[in-house]
Amino acid sequence: MSTRGADRLCRWLGVLGVVVLFAGSVQAEPLARTFNLRMSAHDLQRAGNSLPIWIDISLRENILRIHWGDVVTDELPIATGSSATPTPVGTFRVLDMQEEPIWQSPFYPDVTYRGGDRRNPLGARWIEFKQAGVNAYGIHGTSDPASIGRAVTNGCIRLHNDDVAYLFEQVEEGTPIVIH
Repeated sequence: MSTRGADRLCRWLGVLGVVVLFAGSVQAEPLARTFNLRMSAHDLQRAGNSLPIWIDISLRENILRIHWGDVVTDELPIATGSSATPTPVGTFRVLDMQEEPIWQSPFYPDVTYRGGDRRNPLGARWIEFKQAGVNAYGIHGTSDPASIGRAVTNGCIRLHNDDVAYLFEQVEEGTPIVIH
């Protein structure tokens, strides 16, 4: 398990009120496998916990935070809109979700890439939060991982493909998104 995975596990155990002590030789992956601890904010909500799941996006920090009520369950690095094509600011909701989305160039309508094509700039997932005429804004993966952490997009929020796949499992249509 990666350091990030171990950190997620510890964070969730903390959310659940479990005290976690890791000795140098104890590894989180066998512990997680033993207790089947692949829990997410969405899993907890489905299990009857009424705390809402919501997304907080800080454009200044280039960080997306997943919240379960008042608890930050995860922080993911992002790329945001450039100064010429800024990311919209405000409160939104997830409008649509797609696995392996098809991308069509906003500038050259004849240029499209199917889901799974390594050239597809949307990467592995699409989570739409704003419709603007024929264009849409969303949270998506990337074919350019080096762009994460910078203000370089056409207004969308970009994540690493494994991060957007993880986020995709946490949210559903209607999930609130706050961008500031």
